[in-house]
Amino acid sequence: MKQKTILIVSIALTAFILVTLGAVVNSALGKSASEPGTVNSLEDLPPEIQQTLQEREDAYNQLIEEANDQLQQVVSQNQTLQAQLDNQADTTFEASVQEQNAISADEALQIARDTVISSAVLDGEPELVDFEGAVAYEVPFKQGNLYIDADTGEVLFNGTIALAPAQVSGEEAARIAANYLDRTDVYKVEMVSLNGDSVYKVKFNSGDVAFVNTSGQIVLVRLASEGGSSNDSGYYDDDHDDHDDDHDEHEDEHEDDD
Repeated sequence: MKQKTILIVSIALTAFILVTLGAVVNSALGKSASEPGTVNSLEDLPPEIQQTLQEREDAYNQLIEEANDQLQQVVSQNQTLQAQLDNQADTTFEASVQEQNAISADEALQIARDTVISSAVLDGEPELVDFEGAVAYEVPFKQGNLYIDADTGEVLFNGTIALAPAQVSGEEAARIAANYLDRTDVYKVEMVSLNGDSVYKVKFNSGDVAFVNTSGQIVLVRLASEGGSSNDSGYYDDDHDDHDDDHDEHEDEHEDDD
């Protein structure tokens, strides 16, 4: 409203000054025309009239400059006020949405950590966004973003899954170990902990043991013929004689069958 008022005043003032200036010029030209000689330009006017015209022009320029300054101030104030209102609206909306959501940002982060692959690296804080029409937390990881429903805690999209290696089953781990050792006498496969990671422990009738991670890679081999030594580095947190005991038990089972 202030901008419009200043603009109208500026236009009216400009028109008034131009009309006044034209009247003065016409009056001066008319006066000069009644006197001897011909006036071809403003420079031919008497000095006092030229001074009056110059003063009026300077005053006009000054008023225009002041009006422009005031207009610029109003525009700047309006921009600042609008930015404050927008920020306040965003804050109010986010606070309102947060109050209505059953899941907090911290809870969303924990859900994300429990969902992503173990190697995923967090790359920011959870933020409320619109995900396909639902209010959700966007949890950024370097491997991709997770979107968690802010009301139910459901994982709507897991951007890290595409980068997760395919996990093998126990049967596949047994086949990998058998091919690696060129044996076919697998008799037991179990999941154990090796260096803090879950791996498959594949046992053979011969007493050989191979450890296969969930990605299908051989990480450790213990050969019975070499006294339990391994051809891969690693640490297994079970008792060293575990495979011998299991093998003895297996042999006992064979004897019972006989």
